[in-house]
Amino acid sequence: MQSGRGVVLIFGARELKELAIRTFLGSGHLLAIADEATNPNLAWADVPIVLPDFNDTAAAVAAVTRKVGAEQVLAVVSLWDLFLPLAAAVAGRYNLPYLTPDALALLRNKHLMRQRLAERGAPCPGFQALGSWGEAQDAARRLGYPLVLKPTDRAGSIGVIRVDDDAHLRRAFDEIRPYSRNGVLLAEEFMTGGEVSVECYAYRGEPRVVTVTDKLVTDGPYFVEMGHTLPSRLEPATRDAAAEAARAAVRALGVDGIVCHAEVRLTPRGPRVVEVNGRPGGDLIPELVLRALGVNLYQVALDLALGREPDARPARAGGGAIRFLGGPSGCVREVRYPASDQLPSEVVRLTISVRPGQTLGPVIDNDVRRGFVLAVAADPDRAAQVAEDVRDSITVDVSAAASA
Repeated sequence: MQSGRGVVLIFGARELKELAIRTFLGSGHLLAIADEATNPNLAWADVPIVLPDFNDTAAAVAAVTRKVGAEQVLAVVSLWDLFLPLAAAVAGRYNLPYLTPDALALLRNKHLMRQRLAERGAPCPGFQALGSWGEAQDAARRLGYPLVLKPTDRAGSIGVIRVDDDAHLRRAFDEIRPYSRNGVLLAEEFMTGGEVSVECYAYRGEPRVVTVTDKLVTDGPYFVEMGHTLPSRLEPATRDAAAEAARAAVRALGVDGIVCHAEVRLTPRGPRVVEVNGRPGGDLIPELVLRALGVNLYQVALDLALGREPDARPARAGGGAIRFLGGPSGCVREVRYPASDQLPSEVVRLTISVRPGQTLGPVIDNDVRRGFVLAVAADPDRAAQVAEDVRDSITVDVSAAASA
C-alpha cells in the first residue's frame, strides 16, 4: 500500500469517540485506527490495525509496521490513557515527536505523578503508596479518615473508593487491589469541595487553557462522574485559580505536544490537583467544547501531533452540558423516556444504554451508567437546566426481587 497521502494513527478510538474519527478522516490523510478486534470503529479506518494484545508493546509496534507498510506515518495520537505507552512506542519507531519517557511514566502512574507534583510545588493532597495491608494501615494513621484508595495505573474512575473507617479499610483494600495491574494502590487525603476539569494543551512547553468544565461527581464510596457543564459557572477568580493549578501540574509533569484533561478539586484550602490525563477529556466533553465554543479539541490534538501550532480561540460563547443516568440495581422491567419530537430543541443527543430484561448492578464507575442527555444552549445555565429536566423525565423501572 502506498498512496502518498501519509497516515495519521489513533489509538483508543472507542465508544463516544465519533467526533475524533470524523475529525481525523477529514484531515486529508489516511486514517489508521489501532485497537483490539472487538472495537467496531475499526470499520471507519482507511487502515484498520488489529492489535493482538494492547499490553504487548513490541507486538503492537510490529502490527502497525506490517499494516502501514511503505506509507509515511505523519502523526500518532492516543485517546485513552492505557494506550499512551503504545502511542509513544510507535511514535519512536517512526521518529515522531511525542511524550518524553519521563512524562509518559508520570502520566501512567498516579503515585509517580503525585510525587512529581509535590516536588514541584503543584497543589495536591497528602498521599502514600500501598504495596501491602500494613502500609494501608500506616497510611490511614498518617492521613486520617476519610481517605481515598485507587489503583496507581487505571483510569475512568475504575477502582476508586472512599474509605471512612478502619472496618471499611480492610474491605476496600481487598476489593480494589485486583484492579491494579502493578499491585500498588495509592491512598490520598479525601478532598472536600466541588470539582472541575481543565481542558488544555501544551505547545512548546507552555500549557494553554481552552476552557474549564464544572463536574458532577458522586461523593462516595465510589466516585462516578454524573455530569459536566461548560464553560464553568464559577466566579472568575475561582475558575482562574483552578486553571492555574492545572497549568502548574502540566508544567511539573513536563508534558508537551498533546491535549490534556486535568481534574481539580476546589477545597477550602484552595484548588488541589486530582490528576492530569494525557488525552482529551472523555464523556463527550470535546463535543460540548465544539458545539458550545467552536473549538475542536481533536483538531488541536492532530495539529500538535503534526507539529503545528493550534488555533484554539473560542469562536462563539455558548454553553453545553451532559447529564448521565444512574439508578438502582435489578432486572429492568421498563424504560420510559421522551420521544424525539417531544425533546427541547437544545437537546443534541439522548442515549439510553439499558433495555428491558437486562440485569443492572450498582453504578460504581463510569462504565455502568444507564445513558446520557447532551444539551447545547446560549449559555451554560440553560444547557444544564435542559439536560437535567430531560434526565429527570427518564424512568428505568427495575424488579426489586431481581436485585437481591
